[in-house]
Amino acid sequence: MNSKSIILKTKIEKNLNTSVIINEESITNFYDDNKDKEISIVIPSYNSEKHISKCLDSIIKQTFPFSKIEVIVVDDGSTDDTQEILKTYAKKFDNIIVVLLKKNTGTPAIPRNIGIKLASAEKIMFLDSDDWLSENGLQILYDTMTQQNDDFVVGRTIKVTDNKISIHAEFISYENRYGKHPLEIPYLLYHLGPQSKLIKTSIIKVNDIMFPELKFAEDKSFFIEVLSYCNKVSTLTEPVCYLNRHESHKTSLTRSESFEYKRKADYKVLKNLIKLKFDIDFEKEVVKRIIEYDLIRSCNSFTFVKSEN
Repeated sequence: MNSKSIILKTKIEKNLNTSVIINEESITNFYDDNKDKEISIVIPSYNSEKHISKCLDSIIKQTFPFSKIEVIVVDDGSTDDTQEILKTYAKKFDNIIVVLLKKNTGTPAIPRNIGIKLASAEKIMFLDSDDWLSENGLQILYDTMTQQNDDFVVGRTIKVTDNKISIHAEFISYENRYGKHPLEIPYLLYHLGPQSKLIKTSIIKVNDIMFPELKFAEDKSFFIEVLSYCNKVSTLTEPVCYLNRHESHKTSLTRSESFEYKRKADYKVLKNLIKLKFDIDFEKEVVKRIIEYDLIRSCNSFTFVKSEN
């Protein structure tokens, strides 16, 4: 590891034992405030050996020029061959940066926050390591954001299971809406996963927005805070991202955490968001979303009714 790698390692996170797989040219670009990248894509990974290549290949094969994309993969201490696969990609492509955490943090929040610190492009996307992009997904999001001068653009997400393919959260992507205020888009706060979203990086960095270190609902908290600072949002009907929901894929923290933990996380998120003192109309929508949809609605489920607790 050369001196610039050591500097970059310290810059990423002083308290995490990390290795940075990045070639000399890419390091120089970081410190020269490189301007040729249009989109940063942040990917947290953990034991993703079966999926990470498909994810990265979907970025490399975009109709949007790959040379204008900065890919930042932060691996959360994988114990399978994920890290070796990532090293291969980083050595082959100058614009793929890989950060290897020595110990698993147990939450995608820390890897994503490291990615935010490293991101240098004006636009940013978060992608999970088991998901993949449609061939023209980035081009669609980029063109819309550029033309509309949006702060936030969300496209259609396709959910893929063992038995069928369906539209995920179709209430968001059933029509094209351009340059709207977040509160003008019904149920926008009900679609808060990372899929199919492009954001102005300055919204995140200027307001120092980070993912809270939770195993569940960290993305919910993050995207609500991001949207609170957005003035113009567009929604699109074109497919952007494919969401992996195959039964054989069991590594998701969302699937593994208990019902009780999830509801406690929702309550913690609500309390933390209220402390941010949003505009009153926006705060009402946030409270309505979490109390009605996450807390009360969950108490009408079989999981809750059958629980001994």
